[in-house]
Amino acid sequence: AFGNRKQGSLLDLFRCRTPGGLRLLRQALLQPLASKSEIELRQDAVQALLSNEAFFYELQQLLPAIGDIDLLAARLTSEPKHRGPQWCRSAIRTALKLRSALAALPLLAEALRGISSAEGPSTLLEEAHTLLTNASFPVLLRELDRVLDSEGPQALGQAGSLAHVALMYAVHPNVSPLLDIARQTWNDALQQIHTLHRGYMAKYPELRLKLEYTERRGWYLSHAQPSGPTEFLHTTAKGASGRQMSTTRDLNSENFKLRLAEQEILVQTVMVLSSLYEVLRAEAALLYRVSQIASALDLVQAFAGYALLGARTRPQLSDDVAAPMAIQGGRHPLLDQIFANEAGGPAFEPFDYFMDRTCCVQCITGANGGGKSTYLLSLAQLVVLSQAGCFIPAESA
Repeated sequence: AFGNRKQGSLLDLFRCRTPGGLRLLRQALLQPLASKSEIELRQDAVQALLSNEAFFYELQQLLPAIGDIDLLAARLTSEPKHRGPQWCRSAIRTALKLRSALAALPLLAEALRGISSAEGPSTLLEEAHTLLTNASFPVLLRELDRVLDSEGPQALGQAGSLAHVALMYAVHPNVSPLLDIARQTWNDALQQIHTLHRGYMAKYPELRLKLEYTERRGWYLSHAQPSGPTEFLHTTAKGASGRQMSTTRDLNSENFKLRLAEQEILVQTVMVLSSLYEVLRAEAALLYRVSQIASALDLVQAFAGYALLGARTRPQLSDDVAAPMAIQGGRHPLLDQIFANEAGGPAFEPFDYFMDRTCCVQCITGANGGGKSTYLLSLAQLVVLSQAGCFIPAESA
């Protein structure tokens, strides 16, 4: 699952792999399509995934690497009033994540090659393959690889100090002399901090000292006893862990040197990335198109995943205003899913629904708790899912 979900909503039926896919899913359910051709484009893509389950599972594996290209493109095209340390970190992370996304595009394009269903090729999947094989993407990736270190994205996915080190070494060495000097200063201060930690461990073995890092506090000592030695300063409890956090004058001094070096590294890194950003900004429109197609792929894989969970049918659509609305063996999407997950539990009783010009009004009667509201809600939700391009839980529709 991706993102926060509300229990009991249609969103809970689907599993998106990217932030863009989740946004498009919300839009598809809150503002369903009204164009028959657009709905059928999604239906054809879902049918193609159901006919090629190996590709469906491969798509689920590839989409998370693309991430949120829409957000990355927005950051590329925006300029802050003040370039502070936080913005510099964000700019570096944007370049690293964009490189990861562009590296995943050839794999996705190769997986899309020749995918079709029994009804024929999917226009949406063909358009996705055509876009993802654009000649500009290898050029952009080479530009990013020329500047960015190959280990950056992997380390950036870690937490705490590892992600922090990844930012400091995001750019290849020997690209900027000033950046290399700042890194050497930073590295010397970091080595001195580790030397101090080893000295404190030997001096106070009973405290079981650990050297830990947070972006706000920097490097600090974590120890077991509430009252440390007199040289330990600013001792506070570390949450509910039962350990304490402390620092020393020497550690504060090295942290100060480290922060000065970090600021210089961030500034020099952004200066190196500035020319790269100009190249990327020129292709911002193309990146937005990739974001749209990746979100659409994520949406149809979510619909296909839902269709694989049980008996689902592809609703037949018509532009004729006189065409009837007919559902045979329809089931409430949410209740049907809940009952299916309960082993040995009750099954949802299917219903049939028919309305045309000769029968445009129906009166629903029954006892309290007899299912009148469920009957109406089932119909409404099935119509919403149909207009979103999703297969629905019914025998035919």
